[in-house]
Amino acid sequence: GTLGIPGGMKLSFAGGINSRGQIVGQSLTDEIHPIFGVPSVHGFLIERGVMIDLNTLGGGQSAGLGINDRRQIVGISETDQLDGFGFPINHAFLWENGFMTDLNSLISPDSGWELINAVSINERGQITGFGLHNGEARGFVLTPGGVANPLFRASLAANSKNRNALNSGKHIE
Repeated sequence: GTLGIPGGMKLSFAGGINSRGQIVGQSLTDEIHPIFGVPSVHGFLIERGVMIDLNTLGGGQSAGLGINDRRQIVGISETDQLDGFGFPINHAFLWENGFMTDLNSLISPDSGWELINAVSINERGQITGFGLHNGEARGFVLTPGGVANPLFRASLAANSKNRNALNSGKHIE
């Protein structure tokens, strides 16, 4: 399925699936991208045959890339901020209970990190992806700080290897 395209054009891509058969990805929408003037793409969740639009962090595009069995979804989204060239800035997100949250809002602002893309999430809620640390491209692993502290503990990887997979709480080196 797709989220609705003018003229009947259909295009969607799957990004991840969990053990419950819930699928995430991205699909063309009937919205026109405010900068590029073409149909926008939004992240989606498919469950029980219904496609749900994940929306964006304020920009025109997003993509769902990973999902765990707790229905937590991670991915990348344009924000409403523009870079020095007039292009949208992308940030990593966590979507749960119908709301998309910029992962950068869950880490310390003085950490030196800008989280650009989240690619996977395991059952413990640990998230892997990549971003910039003090201006250099790096992989990261975010670990939830617990119930009393909803902010993520900054257990961010300080190496240049992209940590693209994390399953059952086992780190991939």
